[in-house]
Amino acid sequence: MGAGGYMEIKGQRVAELLYQVIIVASAAVGFVYGAIVRSFIWCFYGWAFGTAVACLLCIPEWPIYQRDKLVFLDPKELERREQAAEDKKDAMEVKADHAADGKKKKKK
Repeated sequence: MGAGGYMEIKGQRVAELLYQVIIVASAAVGFVYGAIVRSFIWCFYGWAFGTAVACLLCIPEWPIYQRDKLVFLDPKELERREQAAEDKKDAMEVKADHAADGKKKKKK
């Protein structure tokens, strides 16, 4: 139903929390009203109404649940970044070796 995307992880968390709050709140209201009128069916009506509302709000992939889109790297870009990280690590190791060699020479 959204813009053709999928619900991302933060959107899933929001949808789950919203679902739980709606279900519990509507069931509590139904229970209290059912206790007042002394009819258990109102507890069920409250729960059923909350379930319907929660399903309408939480199941479709609304744009509100797609705010933080995940950006995937193409394989070539990933390889380039990994190679750059390895080169940087190697350069730091060489620099550390030169520094260690300099300290050894000063001690002698």
